[in-house]
Amino acid sequence: MTKEDWNNGTSLNRRRRSVFVAKHASQLRCNAAALRHPSRMTRISFSVTKLICQFFIVALRRLRRSAELAARVPAVSDTILRGIAEFDKALPNLRKMRNVGEHIDDYALDSKRRHHPDIDRRQLQVSSWDGTIFVWLNAALNVDDALSAAQELFLTVRNAAADFQQTPEPE
Repeated sequence: MTKEDWNNGTSLNRRRRSVFVAKHASQLRCNAAALRHPSRMTRISFSVTKLICQFFIVALRRLRRSAELAARVPAVSDTILRGIAEFDKALPNLRKMRNVGEHIDDYALDSKRRHHPDIDRRQLQVSSWDGTIFVWLNAALNVDDALSAAQELFLTVRNAAADFQQTPEPE
């Protein structure tokens, strides 16, 4: 390990805290809406459920971005990048759902700036929820799988940071 890698440890700790916050934000958003407990959903309208799913999608993407920041520390980069790849594999539609949700104005107007030109304004209003799976834009997001993938990515970053901190400072 180089002195530069060691000095990046402070930066890694900040990045690890960002991942921690994002991970818990995603879990809270999921639990707060009772998304994992369909029996409670009778008290929550579908439009509120859809909104909560949108927040959950944003939180999951923030978790991923926080992990990308942590992966900039060379000593842990490979481990964290493998964790991100597993996260992406588990949630292949997440990027598309987040992009459309965050740039809804471009999609509502069928703008040329859309990242996903195959999505048009008519698809924005069509979605479904079965208590576990949110379907929107002809893409599905299993909330249980998403939460598991988020927890795995969080653990990957946390463990990489812990291993990094246990490495003695170079002379």
